[in-house]
Amino acid sequence: MSKLFIKKRYIEIVGDFTTWSIGLTLWDVFCIGEFTRENVEDWLAANYTRRIRFKEDWFVDFHAVCGGQDIPWATKEARECYQRYNSTVGRESV
Repeated sequence: MSKLFIKKRYIEIVGDFTTWSIGLTLWDVFCIGEFTRENVEDWLAANYTRRIRFKEDWFVDFHAVCGGQDIPWATKEARECYQRYNSTVGRESV
């Protein structure tokens, strides 16, 4: 499938002391390249600091989706933390 038609593109993140999600632009997807855990992690480390809410907060784990590709949480604890927090405040639209 062409990257132009990918509708679901986002990353859900658990940081040191908060959770958040970011929508991925087509340019982000292009820059990530092959949608693997390693490439997404490298892209986050290199690019996400311009988007973070708190400069001291660093991502601990993430869940990423691009079209039909789904990179799951690396840990059960991070997934539960994200779900617990977002069930109380509602999921951001991505």
